Amino acid sequence: MGRTRGQGFGDFPRHGPVNRSLCLVLLVSVAAACAGAKPAEPALTEVDHGRAGDVEVALYAPTNALKPTRNYCTLEFRTAADRHLVDVGTVKVHTTMTMEGAPMDGFVTEPKRLETGRYAVEMVMAMKGDWHLSIEWMGPAGTGSVAFASTVQ
Repeated sequence: MGRTRGQGFGDFPRHGPVNRSLCLVLLVSVAAACAGAKPAEPALTEVDHGRAGDVEVALYAPTNALKPTRNYCTLEFRTAADRHLVDVGTVKVHTTMTMEGAPMDGFVTEPKRLETGRYAVEMVMAMKGDWHLSIEWMGPAGTGSVAFASTVQ
């Protein structure tokens, strides 16, 4: 028994150039829509803030407190005088939980500069409790540091 063209599993019926053009237009439209769509960024809430000299530092997170999990945070550095974002250069963040014996460090990624005065940082705190966060910078706005006491809930 022989098969004729169009009867096999891998053979598809042929459609005219109109159907191919329609598929191409649909494919281009879907690709354009996907390329222009950005995922919505979560609204951020100020978790803590501090000041060193003329630099104000604010820590923002998606919730009103840090969690015992991954915390995707934003740091903002502003001048105290007129509150505009300021370039602080290199930023370092360190987290520690005071415990009997040796303190426990949290995991912190290297802060990534998003724009002048704004940095993204990921902090992982292993458990609930009182944590100490220290933020240091060195750059055009000078050298400084602030420390926060934060309760991870």
